[in-house]
Amino acid sequence: EDVFDAVDNGERFDLCVVLKILTYIKNWQELLAKLSEKVNFLLVGLSLPPTPPTEIIGYVKSQAILINELEKNYDIETEVTLNGCHHFIFSKVKDQKL
Repeated sequence: EDVFDAVDNGERFDLCVVLKILTYIKNWQELLAKLSEKVNFLLVGLSLPPTPPTEIIGYVKSQAILINELEKNYDIETEVTLNGCHHFIFSKVKDQKL
């Protein structure tokens, strides 16, 4: 079972926590979009070293790219960056009436 099968299981969740895996998922943008149909809140944690994007190994190249993608389906509630490279973003699905 892959991560997309787990998202498509028909259940809905209050919170999904995605820590340090997006950089390993080639179509991570699609995963974020699918999660927005299944969750109310999303917490993303990702380490991105402060180097030029062309030198970063993995699919998520910068915090700005990640935020831009999140803002398509989520309202960002809180962003925290530790030591300039560990990013945590808590967001709520857009137009969600809770």
